[in-house]
Amino acid sequence: MSWGYFLKVNILILAFVLVLLSIHKIKIGGITSSLEALLGIEPQVEVELDEDSPLRELAQGVTRFFWCQTRVQKLEFASGESLEQEGLRWFWTSAEGRQELNSVLIEKWFGDHCTLEIKQLAADPVLREDMGLWMRVHFIRGNPQDFHLNPSLEVFHFSGRYFMSPQLVEATLSLKGLTP
Repeated sequence: MSWGYFLKVNILILAFVLVLLSIHKIKIGGITSSLEALLGIEPQVEVELDEDSPLRELAQGVTRFFWCQTRVQKLEFASGESLEQEGLRWFWTSAEGRQELNSVLIEKWFGDHCTLEIKQLAADPVLREDMGLWMRVHFIRGNPQDFHLNPSLEVFHFSGRYFMSPQLVEATLSLKGLTP
């Protein structure tokens, strides 16, 4: 074997390993800020804090948050409505009854909204006040987890994180808009 062949094979193996590591890193926690800067990706979250807002000193910056730890089986909303998957079909249940939804649109919705752009906040007792259930998420594995919302501060709590995300509110409204 020549050195050229040996070198090419090793470079291809190294490139393959780097691609696998990159895919894994993106799935578990998004792209690191240094890679975002290198690629020119800027997270965009339109969250403005007033000068006298109690959240101003708690703000830690804008980041991406991947909340779908595994496949979602069911979403329950505080309003009593729910979205549930049975087999390959998705059903919307509300006070009016149960309706089947377009599975492709629902899967596309999850693809678009499992990663949220958020303004991360430091944990603070002020944020815990007036927290109410926004949405309960049932995954195919593990225990259900809840999104809680403090409506007066527009702050969410999920999986130990406090954050602001207008994108989550819009995503929830757009999901409800997919119902017939």
